[in-house]
Amino acid sequence: MRQRHVCNHGAIREPTTIDGLVRRAVDARPNEEALADAPNRDTLEGGLPQRLTRTEVDARIDSAVADLRAAGVGPGATVGIQLATVVELPITQLACFRMEAVAAPDADPPSLSDLIAHLRDHEIASYTPVSYT
Repeated sequence: MRQRHVCNHGAIREPTTIDGLVRRAVDARPNEEALADAPNRDTLEGGLPQRLTRTEVDARIDSAVADLRAAGVGPGATVGIQLATVVELPITQLACFRMEAVAAPDADPPSLSDLIAHLRDHEIASYTPVSYT
């Protein structure tokens, strides 16, 4: 049985997910700006700074979900995220939430080659690079 929550004004609301909140925000104001890169994006990840509307973010989330699924990620999987603070970081996290995977951003990442070597040496997992635009 699903839980129900009573708001402070007495209305009953069904619990929602983070993805549910994202979808509501897109429906409410689809053309409102949602994410923006810092002006120094080119020094972090390369490329020009991006500014995305809620609709554009939603489409990027769907694209990231498709890329993650193509790489073999499914519900319940843990996805290690190694990105600078650019728009792709929250998009990747939100894609994980959408597909019910666990987003695990790395706050102090080792070099990518060291990480891959560690995973292979210890037979923890195989590495499949995933990228999307």
